[in-house]
This record gives sequence, C-alpha cells and structure tokens, in this order.
Amino acid sequence: MSLLVSIHDVTPALEAGVLRLWQMCAERGVSPALLVVPDWHGEWPLGRHRGFVRWLRERADAGAEIVLHGERHERDEFLTLDRGAARERIDRGIGSLRSLGLEPTGFVPPQWLAREEGHAAVCDAGLGFSEDDRAIRLFPAGQR
Repeated sequence: MSLLVSIHDVTPALEAGVLRLWQMCAERGVSPALLVVPDWHGEWPLGRHRGFVRWLRERADAGAEIVLHGERHERDEFLTLDRGAARERIDRGIGSLRSLGLEPTGFVPPQWLAREEGHAAVCDAGLGFSEDDRAIRLFPAGQR
C-alpha cells in the first residue's frame, strides 16, 4: 500500500503553517510533496521572499517533489478555463517556479477544480501528472 502526502497552499503568506506541517511530517520520516503557489492571490509573489524560496530549494534538493498549485490560487482559477487559457496559466506558473530554481513535476489545481481541458493542458505543458478530486492522471500516457 502506498500513501501520498502533500502540503497544499505552499506560499510565504502561510509560511508558519507550512513549516509546522513540514516539521510534523519530517518527525515521522515523511517527505511530502509541496504544492506551491507562485503568486498567492496576486499579493505574495515568491520572488519577493528569498528566504522562503531558499527553504523550498533546500527541500527540493533533499528530494521533496515540487508541484504547481495554480498560478494565484483563486477559487475557480482553472474550472472555467479552456485548454488554451489553462495552458497559458500553467506555463506562467512553471516559468515563475523555474525562474526561482524550482522544477515542478506535476500540477494540482486549487481546490482540485479543473475541467478535462485543463488536465490536457498539463500534459501539453510537459508535466508528469495532474490531480483532481477524482483521479491522478499520469502523463503522457494519460493513465488514471
């Protein structure tokens, strides 16, 4: 049996809680995936928080998986987007993370809300997986 552990809403806006959750996992020998939001609600761009970015890079260097979790984490951010618009946002999010030395492996939309077209856009962007409230999709095979 496998167990998937992730910390959602990884942003400097919620840094204290993120660090507390990470510590709880570390004490149990678990390295959770980190679902990172590049610009929390348009008010917390990661690039302005060097210490937090350094912490993220250290976790990634130690083996933690970095997962793109929206671009801004707005409630319906990906639920209403067609494939092209979703791809644009995903590409911007990937670019933001890469510019900070972080390499995302997959994508989880905010609140797990996305249309099938959004998941297809994740594959188009070259990420390895996407997740919603019903399934984990593995790319490029499209397995669920």
